[in-house]
Amino acid sequence: MFVGRRDILDRLDGLWRKAVPSLVTVRGRRRIGKSTLVEEFARQTADHFIAIEGQAPGKGVNNQTQLRSFVEQLSSQTDAPNVTASSWLQAFQLLANAIPNGGRTVVLLDEISWMGSEDSNFPGVLRNAWESLFYRHDRLIFVICGSVSAWIKENILGHTGFTGRFSRDYVLTELSLAECAEFWRPHVDNLAPREIFDILSVTGGVPRYLEEIDPGLTSEENIRRRCFRKEGELY
Repeated sequence: MFVGRRDILDRLDGLWRKAVPSLVTVRGRRRIGKSTLVEEFARQTADHFIAIEGQAPGKGVNNQTQLRSFVEQLSSQTDAPNVTASSWLQAFQLLANAIPNGGRTVVLLDEISWMGSEDSNFPGVLRNAWESLFYRHDRLIFVICGSVSAWIKENILGHTGFTGRFSRDYVLTELSLAECAEFWRPHVDNLAPREIFDILSVTGGVPRYLEEIDPGLTSEENIRRRCFRKEGELY
């Protein structure tokens, strides 16, 4: 279920009217709906969608792990060969070759800070790949996404090589009260305003948490299940 963000979706849709591809960043805290927004935009307007997510940091996760994960995800969604990439330039070459020549394509590089954290040259290589590989696809919207906004701001938006190349930079915040109410449709008219207020006092306007609310339960029971049980999202 997708709710809200209509203004951003409309502005993204306007990028298709350009004669050249677009480079976009989407930033914001975890669970705020960044990836879902891009997926919904691609579902509504694009012919092709390729989404690749950086692997979460952990024991044994290094640059080669990120490269292997990148190629495996790309291969599972396209006809790209599942080969070993020894560098990010090779990985981006595989991605560029996998982008169809016809139709509109949205490419999402998700959790970019995880993807590029183990290689200090990653931002520069991505910049060169944008200029030499991705920019030749005129029906392309290339989205860089992540929850570590500071990393994106410093390494991507603040990188001199990317100056003047971004079409949009979006920082997602919580949904508005009116948008939050949509999560209770068609039950919202039967709920006391205090019930909704209590739930929003705990969840805020974070879509991922609102998705878990059961409109058939009281606010007290919803909060008990989400916050005071070990399996709850907000425990």
